[in-house]
Amino acid sequence: MKSLYILALAASVISCVPFSNKMLIDQKFTEQERILIDHAINEWVEATGSIDAVIFVRHGTKFADEPGLQDWVRADDFARMYKIKHSDPMYKTMNELVDPGVNGFAGMSRRGQAVAMVEDQFYNSRGEFFEEWFYSVILHELGHFYGVGHSEHGLMSQPDSPICVDLWAVNEFCMIHTSCVAPHPTCK
Repeated sequence: MKSLYILALAASVISCVPFSNKMLIDQKFTEQERILIDHAINEWVEATGSIDAVIFVRHGTKFADEPGLQDWVRADDFARMYKIKHSDPMYKTMNELVDPGVNGFAGMSRRGQAVAMVEDQFYNSRGEFFEEWFYSVILHELGHFYGVGHSEHGLMSQPDSPICVDLWAVNEFCMIHTSCVAPHPTCK
């Protein structure tokens, strides 16, 4: 079992931020990963029944070769999803902004405008992709992007989050975003 260390920040900080429904997706994500990102966004839309869960994505965005602090804390109309390695400067920046001793695989910026996925946590030494693990982390980080904080159980907990949007996460989303119409959690 993999240890789950989330670098996402407290929902109270994230939920105060104006929500951007436009996201630039790093060109470093593979086609398979991009499909999973799109599917996770659609799952949040289905679960909440909310127009606020819709994110317009632009795949294949080229960011700086070595993203740093300026990319992590920028404030404009576009959220960003980065794919980084432990060796990238942004990884060090994420750890310094959250908890210096934590080694994680995903993080959320203070303004809720950037998500970073640490790619070497989703592949084994033979280069095999952990698809379910990646998908559960994307669902979890999107929850933070929408302003939902951690819980004791379910999608927004760790470790071993379910690979679906549960009732608690939907209810938290709908308390923040009042546009929920017929919410329907995707967990069976």
